[in-house]
Amino acid sequence: MFGAMRKTPLMIEFQITQEYLGFSNHLVYLASLFKECLNSDTYSDG
Repeated sequence: MFGAMRKTPLMIEFQITQEYLGFSNHLVYLASLFKECLNSDTYSDG
């Protein structure tokens, strides 16, 4: 998606609030998920 829309400003949105992570009774480790998303190829160069 990012590579196909070169002239459109785009940004990734991460849901890190307690509402999406199981409120206050669960511990969630999402650093590996965020790392995978940020390191993924956007195909902006083809």
